[in-house]
Amino acid sequence: MDSFAHQLRRCVRLALGLLVFLGSTPSLAHAVEKPFFAENGASEATLSEMAIHPASVRIGSVTYIAYQGPGYDPYVASYDEATGAWDGPYRAGTNPLSLDTHGAPSLFVDAAGRLHIIYGGHNRTLLHSRVAQAGAINEWDELPYIDTAGTYPQVMQDSTGRLLLFYRTSAYDWAMRVSNVDRELFGEATIVLEGAPDTWWYADFRQGAGGTVHAAFVWVDNNVRATGVAWGRQNAYYMHRLADGTWTDAARVEVALPLDHASADTQVRIFDSQARPVNEISVKEDASGAPCVLFLTGEGAGPDAYTWTFARFAEGAWSFSSIAKTDHHFDSGAILPGAGAAIEAVVVVGENGAAGAVGQNQRGRGGRLERFVSSDHGASWSFAERVSPDEPLSAFADPQFVKDGSGRARLTFMEWNNDDTAFFNRMYLWGDDGLVSRDITVTVGRVAGAVRAQTAIEISKVGFPEGARTVVIATERDYPDALTGVPLASHLSAPLLLTAADGLSPGLAEEISRLGAKTAVLLGGRTALTNNIQTELLSRTTVRSVERLEGATRYDTALAISRKMYDPTREATRAVIVSGEGWPDAATAAPLAAALDVPVLLVRRDYLPSQTASALAEWKTTSAIVVGGDSVVSSGVVAGLPMPIRLSGPTRYETAYQVARFGLDEALLPERLLLATGAKFPDAISGASLAARLRAPVLFVTVDEMPPPTRNYLIENRLELTRVIILGATGSVGSSMESRVSKVLDLWRDL
Repeated sequence: MDSFAHQLRRCVRLALGLLVFLGSTPSLAHAVEKPFFAENGASEATLSEMAIHPASVRIGSVTYIAYQGPGYDPYVASYDEATGAWDGPYRAGTNPLSLDTHGAPSLFVDAAGRLHIIYGGHNRTLLHSRVAQAGAINEWDELPYIDTAGTYPQVMQDSTGRLLLFYRTSAYDWAMRVSNVDRELFGEATIVLEGAPDTWWYADFRQGAGGTVHAAFVWVDNNVRATGVAWGRQNAYYMHRLADGTWTDAARVEVALPLDHASADTQVRIFDSQARPVNEISVKEDASGAPCVLFLTGEGAGPDAYTWTFARFAEGAWSFSSIAKTDHHFDSGAILPGAGAAIEAVVVVGENGAAGAVGQNQRGRGGRLERFVSSDHGASWSFAERVSPDEPLSAFADPQFVKDGSGRARLTFMEWNNDDTAFFNRMYLWGDDGLVSRDITVTVGRVAGAVRAQTAIEISKVGFPEGARTVVIATERDYPDALTGVPLASHLSAPLLLTAADGLSPGLAEEISRLGAKTAVLLGGRTALTNNIQTELLSRTTVRSVERLEGATRYDTALAISRKMYDPTREATRAVIVSGEGWPDAATAAPLAAALDVPVLLVRRDYLPSQTASALAEWKTTSAIVVGGDSVVSSGVVAGLPMPIRLSGPTRYETAYQVARFGLDEALLPERLLLATGAKFPDAISGASLAARLRAPVLFVTVDEMPPPTRNYLIENRLELTRVIILGATGSVGSSMESRVSKVLDLWRDL
């Protein structure tokens, strides 16, 4: 990780830690109240309760929340319920992981009241940081590492007040370390669960009353995992650590450590899944001291394929009940026993609108979070409320109850998008009064380069600060290939870069190497991008594989791109239709298509090309979203499309406005907006790829003016917007545009 490319990524990630845009210093408009406390979370900013905890702890009236932010670095924020004040988030350390979301932080407090985090890892160094001063989170000191190879830290307290740290080792054992009396340094590791080449464990260790520990875990049959079937996770197990350090089963029969798979099956298995998947297991202790275990089990894919199962040990036996159904074996949940016989569960249910609920694909993971309650020790359950926001196509995951939480600060969770290169996910805190809001200051910034290809590079740096496995490259000379490639780039979690036809534009090779991309997808034939592009990619960058999507015409290339995106597991879907003879409508439509994960297809004004008809048939399209008026797509063509919806206006500015408003109801988010010149295509094309990543609309401006439709959108969404990004140098969008945007938002904020 000491390579030049890694160091370059490190510089970019630090520069973007607070998402300050390259090319200009952002201006600040007013603050708006939002139901989240941060919007710079990594793809898996906090892991599920099964993996890493606690992600949040309450000390007095203050709740501290740790998560992975830009570059997978740990960030910490705090909320004081007594005053309603938020602080942070602040970066609390440096995580060396790259394109790996398994390094989220675990929180604990030492004897002096200072907050600590353990983070990083995933079979690499398990790192440790501590606040410089108790009660403050703005300054952190990095302490000696815990282990050279560890994953999934989980911290709790024993009966003596010392801390117990459990984590998975590089050998897939689970180890335990005990802290000193100051709770700062940890002693030698003791192996609790023993792994093997064909046996891995995923475990949740949880503190019980009197310093006891409950442990629930699943077995990973690595032979099954190698076939790609639900990661090979099976069965459910439970054991208990008494206050004197003895480990037992649920009936208090002693268990010898380390526990291997054979011993676990005979001594502590509580659920035999008979080779069906079991995942996302977690354990808590109820008011009577009985262990309560939550896990997900099922088979196959699709709606209701998996069941949230609750188990409780009482009167010498385990009892089981079902809480709710969901569609994916990687959905997540959490339980919290309350007073008496009360228990609550917050679990992911339903579908998130994405494909891939089979095998090791996590694309369909996440959904809506719902709360269920039981008043009879978990024997029966009833729906209580929806916890997550109700937004089109948004998915949420990884709920964790706050350690010692109460009142308004009881549960944290995150937005989910299955893209480990993204750092734009929103972070939430929830409690008795619902989601805890926070004032977020609106930023207005610019992303620009000296020429069109360099603007695309700067956009890549903002969108992919940590890197990307794939890049999508199109010609800078014309628009059709690049615009139809925007949804593909989003589908591949790749930046869209522009270049000259006969060689990589200046700075492009360096950006691809910074990204660390190993695969490149070229859009268009040899006239658009010559073979010299492929030669330079393989000789001057980190790219090792080049694929070309091309056709005899732009319509053929659009068909090839749609086939690259197609997923046969998906049901009937939509397509976005635009004119193949003009760029503005496509530039505003592309982010919507990307958010829907559907292709942009091209038509001529008066007829439907056979290539587009083929794509519609192959995708089994049930509804077509047509962007543009009759002057670019005739009513006759529209009539021949499946269940068409036309979005248009008398000008490109009005059409963009109509697409944006429609997009907010279907797939886009209101927090972010991108502005580009309506006179030239390159900035809008490159910006459309960033807009797709942010699920944001693209609207047009002139060099010096903000057209009425764009202004109206700003006014209508003034209480929602947190970030406005201006694309392109001042020759395209004048230097006064930042202040114009800020003035519009400030002027109308009190309406």
